[in-house]
Amino acid sequence: MANLEQGVSWLDENYLRTRADEFFFKRLRRFEGNQRQAALRRAESREGDAYSLTNFNCEHFANYVQEGVEVSQQVRNVGAGLGIGLGLLLLAAIFGGGDSDERRRYS
Repeated sequence: MANLEQGVSWLDENYLRTRADEFFFKRLRRFEGNQRQAALRRAESREGDAYSLTNFNCEHFANYVQEGVEVSQQVRNVGAGLGIGLGLLLLAAIFGGGDSDERRRYS
């Protein structure tokens, strides 16, 4: 499990049972492949790693365990959206926006 306080850590059955009201499955993703032992080794290799919203979040961890690649489509989408937004602001600043003093003088 990956969380903000402890980073990646293993939770034993007793811990989960006593705090069951705090956990829920948001989405289950079936393991796609036949390398289950390799996936478990990848999960174990990240134990103790710190959580980071942009560099190592739950989606990064899940994709790393399943596929061996740390990637988060959510982070990519936010980055793309921010890039588009900044680009539009830059274009508006260059080409748009209201009457300038120069245009008013000569109209």
